[in-house]
Amino acid sequence: MSDPKLVWLDLETTGLDPKKGSILEIGVIVTDLELNEIERRSWVLQYSRDSILTSMNDFVLNMHMSNGLLKKVWATRRLGEVVTADFLHRLDVDRAKTILGAHAWIRRATADTEAKDCYLAGSSIHFDRAWLVEHAPEIVETVSYRMVDVSTFRVAFPGLLIDQDTDVPGVFVDFFGKPAWTPTAGAVLARKTGAPIVMCINHRRPEGGYAITIRELVTSDLEDFEKAVEEDTRAMTSRIQEHISAHPTEWVWMHRRWKTRPD
Repeated sequence: MSDPKLVWLDLETTGLDPKKGSILEIGVIVTDLELNEIERRSWVLQYSRDSILTSMNDFVLNMHMSNGLLKKVWATRRLGEVVTADFLHRLDVDRAKTILGAHAWIRRATADTEAKDCYLAGSSIHFDRAWLVEHAPEIVETVSYRMVDVSTFRVAFPGLLIDQDTDVPGVFVDFFGKPAWTPTAGAVLARKTGAPIVMCINHRRPEGGYAITIRELVTSDLEDFEKAVEEDTRAMTSRIQEHISAHPTEWVWMHRRWKTRPD
């Protein structure tokens, strides 16, 4: 078996129907199965201004105008150059070359991995794959028919927020030097099912996007259920405090975290 890879893909498109729309941008990050990044790259496909404007509804148009993508997508012309059939043909050729370039890049980035061990990954990745099948079948041939859709994890493995003071079962644990009422649902669920506790924390990257830290928590080995739950909740809270200390501007300080007081 070759070294498996995840090919994380995100497409920006003109709409929802791949048979009627166009791909505007292709973004790819290649990682190993432990999510260590190997390489990343993006490609913008260019179109004439008129053709791209008529292919989007108002919602998509406003979204791509706001994020600046349209400025990259609109093909620039020399002063006075008229949109001719030849000009549009050159754009068609350039887009085909761009897709072939993306295909070649993915093949190079996964050169030590067979296609059957390269898994297309992303959020609702079936949507992106449908666009590739229609507009970039070369890329589809580079990866396995199996996919990793993170949307599945949102349904099958729900996340729990434990840094909020809400009217739910909990315990008081130290949080920035003060006792804070903290939900114990995560620790209780793990203790009763034997499931691991995985901390997922993200923060903004200066260059854009987010960095996500995923770390399994070493849980308590105490036999007493309630004491073990309290110890695990304290450990989770301590991990959150570390992250907030490192990135203080990204936490919801407006939340009344210490509103519940010990009797």
